[in-house]
Amino acid sequence: MVQRSRSYYSRVCNHNFGRSGVRRHIAGDIAKRGSQRNAFGPNSLSSDRGWELGSVTAEFAVVLPAVILVLLFGIQVLSTQAARMSLIELAAESARALARGEDLTIVDNLLSERSENLKSEVQYLELSVCVSISQRVRIIGLLDFSITERQCARKSGL
Repeated sequence: MVQRSRSYYSRVCNHNFGRSGVRRHIAGDIAKRGSQRNAFGPNSLSSDRGWELGSVTAEFAVVLPAVILVLLFGIQVLSTQAARMSLIELAAESARALARGEDLTIVDNLLSERSENLKSEVQYLELSVCVSISQRVRIIGLLDFSITERQCARKSGL
């Protein structure tokens, strides 16, 4: 083992550990070495982990399409819910119009104004009139199903 003088250690390392308990190099020592231990130099600690930089890009490339797909699915579900609320309003309006004694052609015109692909069914019960309206909906081009809403109104003039 090579013995070094006490003056060597006082020049190279600062023995004041401070709060962190880690030895710090003094400014003269870093200046002597130049870019060998520079934080952004070729021999820095970050260059040892250079292979990790590509893994972040790969993870991002894998996760991004999944995030976009989830967002598209959420937007489509919200638009389907908005279409369902529109069908509820339309069925209730049609049922109230028929319960007041208006003609069925007025309800058909109301349905054709809103959308072309709506199907309706009217049921005349003893004290009320019920209207069922259905519409085909697609979510992200994969799921195709029908939304049906039924609303009833009490006949007036009884």
